[in-house]
Amino acid sequence: MPYMLSNFIGQNKGVDLIIDVTNKVQVIESLELNKVDFAMVSVVPKKLNFERVELMQNKLYLIAGKRGLNKANLSEKKLFEQLPLIYREMGSATRVAMEQFIIKNKFDVRKKNRAYFL
Repeated sequence: MPYMLSNFIGQNKGVDLIIDVTNKVQVIESLELNKVDFAMVSVVPKKLNFERVELMQNKLYLIAGKRGLNKANLSEKKLFEQLPLIYREMGSATRVAMEQFIIKNKFDVRKKNRAYFL
């Protein structure tokens, strides 16, 4: 994100830029309460009326360590069903997209593992 804002900051030296990385639920709340001037999101909130500019296509990828995908003979379904998955926090648009993908494809995934990054 800093790369995308570098020209703006260069042209507007008096602007203090504060970047807060959070989840979709908190972004929507900040917009509703007029706490922020603008926000960058991967999924556009449907319940708010605002102007938007599409900056780039957003794709999600399944990634794993070197040992994780060595089971190359597994189908996509088996990968999701047999490998442990790490989920983003509640309220994350990435988490919602991942859960919708799993439901749509009728994958029977393992118990949800949670990871918190500080």
